[in-house]
Amino acid sequence: MSKSSEEYLSTVDALTGSQGRYFRITDEGESLLVAVVSYDDVPENGHITSFSYGLSSAAQPEWKHSRPELIISVKSSDNAWAFCMGEIIRGYRTETSFSYGTILNFRQSISDESGLTSFLVFACTLLDKEDLKISLPDRIVHFSQMYPIYESEVPMIDRLGVEKFFWDMGIDFYDVRRQPLRDIDKPS
Repeated sequence: MSKSSEEYLSTVDALTGSQGRYFRITDEGESLLVAVVSYDDVPENGHITSFSYGLSSAAQPEWKHSRPELIISVKSSDNAWAFCMGEIIRGYRTETSFSYGTILNFRQSISDESGLTSFLVFACTLLDKEDLKISLPDRIVHFSQMYPIYESEVPMIDRLGVEKFFWDMGIDFYDVRRQPLRDIDKPS
């Protein structure tokens, strides 16, 4: 394991106050490592929180001052949420910048417990502001968060804008069993 990856794992363990479970997503022969580190009962009992590792190793021209890694945190004990995040990164790490407002459609239910099929990348609400960036020996990483959404909510995000959808609609993004938000204000 590289010095950067060891330091990264140590940092996310410290941020969560526990030792995570490491899952490699990419195969041994793949050029860029993608992995996830998962924590049970973080930030509270009944939640799973996972951090990506490897997205920040990809090269994107938009990433000038820092590079992203992602966090997902949901009320669940199903590791499918972490694995899905890792597979999305594996598939799209060279095709999308994972900037705020990016919508990633997995095109199938992520977990048997939920009908959620997509994710919204947006501001991290799990960590304190001073913990959103970490310096590794070879790069600066900033954390964004992936929020599970329904594909049917995407037109509402497009119409309202990401900020209003995220902050003003009262959605519990941690609840994987929530019902889809109905767009009652959409034009007929």
